[in-house]
Amino acid sequence: MLPIYELRGEIVDIRKPNYPLWTDIPYAGEKNPPNNPVERFAGTWKTYFIRRCKGGGFETLDGRKVRFEIRHPNTINWEKQLNVVQNELANITDHRIAL
Repeated sequence: MLPIYELRGEIVDIRKPNYPLWTDIPYAGEKNPPNNPVERFAGTWKTYFIRRCKGGGFETLDGRKVRFEIRHPNTINWEKQLNVVQNELANITDHRIAL
């Protein structure tokens, strides 16, 4: 598989992220990123509502396939998303917070 491909009409190079990696960002209230950000048991956590399929992917406990439509991070305009969040925070009402 080539590391450069077309996705949703955009050319994406998956070798070069256009966003900060979570392993390089300090947690809230911290000044430095964690020394070892990968949890030892990551990937082995118990799931209670879905399970892995034999051929790959996931299904519900009653056997229905679960389709995750996850975009490649390089196709997301992070500045635009940040503006949406900041605008929502600046204009949120007590009623919406209570929801």
